[in-house]
Amino acid sequence: MTLSPDVVQRIAALGGSGTTLEELQFPKPLLFADWADYAEEDVFTALAADPSKASTLVTYPDLAWNVTRFTPFTPGTPDHEEWDGTIDAEPLTELCGVEAPTVVLLGYSDGFPNYYFTIAEDPNPENPAIYTTDHEDYFGEVEEFGTLSELLEGFLTPEEFEESVREALA
Repeated sequence: MTLSPDVVQRIAALGGSGTTLEELQFPKPLLFADWADYAEEDVFTALAADPSKASTLVTYPDLAWNVTRFTPFTPGTPDHEEWDGTIDAEPLTELCGVEAPTVVLLGYSDGFPNYYFTIAEDPNPENPAIYTTDHEDYFGEVEEFGTLSELLEGFLTPEEFEESVREALA
């Protein structure tokens, strides 16, 4: 199913491409808009000395985008064979209402939470619900994040990044 025009427009603004979830890709990790809340003092010192190096100095928190189907809750799949008995579908099922959801992992972050994903069975494929889980309790605790458009709005375009650096140094 094709993503909504607003979602596709935001993907393009972030430097990505694709009109379906499966095609969606970005050439580099996406930087979260709240990066300044996590930056160490030495990052701000270096930015003040040379703002032109911002893109190499500010790299956290980000999301490395890599769309992958993950089927640990579908009997007979390699993922199910590997993960059966290790992770439980119940926390996700309670949120999404699908008994054996097909997880579509979107990417990994070094921050908390680590994993962002949706489900293939989402009733709104043009702008699906996004869920998160962390490596500490992988699928044992799942939270609903919002929609794909809300996730994408949480990342910075190159222009937004430049503005955020100016604001952080003000």
